Amino acid sequence: MEEVTAMQATLMSWDEIKAKYPDRWVALADYRKDGSRIIEAVPVEVCEEKDMYSTEMALRQRGITFVWRRTSELEGANVLCRF
Repeated sequence: MEEVTAMQATLMSWDEIKAKYPDRWVALADYRKDGSRIIEAVPVEVCEEKDMYSTEMALRQRGITFVWRRTSELEGANVLCRF
């Protein structure tokens, strides 16, 4: 888990976040959206998928309200399946 320190926890555009943290899950606080699209936010944690659960539990323990976003598309994430 890569914690973003208070000094680094600044408001960033979504493009800045994607460039700084490629291929990662980012927990975002104080975000501004347009529909479901993030415009800008404060990244509070950055992790790989395998660390999401422990990262989420730590954030909840600290009382931080956030949303998850991935900085790149997951392979097959936009594929529709029929059951």
